Amino acid sequence: SLGGVIKVQDADANLPASLVQSKMPFPATGQISAHITTLELRGNVLLDLAGNLSWSNAQVQNLVAWIPLGSFAAEFTDNDNNGIKAKIFDLESDLDVEVNLELRAPAGGTASGQLKIP
Repeated sequence: SLGGVIKVQDADANLPASLVQSKMPFPATGQISAHITTLELRGNVLLDLAGNLSWSNAQVQNLVAWIPLGSFAAEFTDNDNNGIKAKIFDLESDLDVEVNLELRAPAGGTASGQLKIP
């Protein structure tokens, strides 16, 4: 940390989706992989971000059974205003997903795109 700034470059993380279960609105399984090309924070303010995330062998649970969804990915960057922009898409799935998401700081955001369910 330099003057309260945290910088991360070229970092990888791989973890089961169950480890982030508390942040999801439904039971889920699969493997989450992230590559952070660059991340820079000053306190809780995002200064710079680039990377990608994937969720492979994704499954969610309804009240009765596990539902296989396939594999998905997101490419993300900062939005030049302390927020995050992401392009979310399917890699291998019966679902057709193409969503552009922007999370603005300190709150709010937008999503546009398509989710086609067979």
